[in-house]
Formats: sequence, structure tokens, C-alpha cells
Amino acid sequence: MNREKTSNYRWVLTCLKLTINDSFCPRVIVTDRDLALMKACEDVFPQSNHLLCRWHIFNDITKHCRKRIKSDKSWGSLHPMWKKLVESPTPSGFSFASNYRTAPPEHYMLMPETGIMIAYRFGVIVQFLTTVGPVTFSPLWRGPSEFQNHRVLTFALVYINHYVMVQLEGEYLMPPISALWIRHKDPSAAE
Repeated sequence: MNREKTSNYRWVLTCLKLTINDSFCPRVIVTDRDLALMKACEDVFPQSNHLLCRWHIFNDITKHCRKRIKSDKSWGSLHPMWKKLVESPTPSGFSFASNYRTAPPEHYMLMPETGIMIAYRFGVIVQFLTTVGPVTFSPLWRGPSEFQNHRVLTFALVYINHYVMVQLEGEYLMPPISALWIRHKDPSAAE
């Protein structure tokens, strides 16, 4: 592209959309907050969520905040603390204050095992797409045969222990039923 204008971005994104032929629609688009690109994304992929790139946010904090923090000592403590906060994969990875405490790791609920509680509480089918393999959870008292036309929530692993909800389109095979569900299901539930 010779210029970063909304019309140019719109053309590129429309070409992309035609290439993927409506079989895939991005749930999330990450940008550097270029307003022309953001507008084009909204026009071409209106159902997609928009996030800002953390690398660009970090650079903007350096660019705009550094000149306001005169003391090298203050900047020297803020800068690494901000970086640690943004890059922490878990709450225990960052502490806002010395008196702030997180629950001990043995009390954490892990993904995708949390899926069984989500399925049970909300009466939905929950799928997790992970690097280990996909897995499906149904509420404990019902089997998959009772959920042929019910709501399915699908979560995909994006980084270490960060998941995002995704919308699968068209026909696809349901991931295998979780061993937890099989072990703890109601005896009347079909497999």
C-alpha cells in the first residue's frame, strides 16, 4: 500500500475476506491503534473484537510517560513494574503491593478442567481447544445426546494459560468427551 488510509485498508481487508471465503472470520483483531485501520476493520469485520497491541502500548508509555517522570529512580521502578504486570501469565506473577496476596496455587482452578463447572452451572456444552488436544464438557447430569441443538461455548488457548472464547462456524467434529465427565457423570447420562 502506498498510503495508510481507511479506503486502502478496507480494500486489503476485503481482499482477505474474499480469500477466506466466509469460512473464517476473525474474532479478535490486534492493531497499533491506527485509526484508519481500526475503521476499516470495523467496516469489513464488524463482528470482530478489537484489541491494542501490547508492544505498541509499552512503547507509547515509554514515549509519553517518561518525559513526565523526571526522576530516573522513579522511572527505573515504574518501567520494569509495568512490564512485569503486562507480561505476567498469572495473578501470582505480579504483586501490586507487598500486602496484596493471591490464593495459593493449590486453590487455583485450571483450564480446561474448569469447563466441567461452567457446563454444570450454565447447562451448556463447553469445548476447549488446547495444544494437548481438544476436549468437550457437558453438564454432569446429561449426556451429549441431550444437547444436539443447545449452546456450545468454545475456548481456545492463546498463550500459556490465557484462553479466548471463539465462535466455530459450519460443521465440525465435536472434540472427545472429557474423562472427568465420564468418571463423574450421572449414571443415566448417555455417552
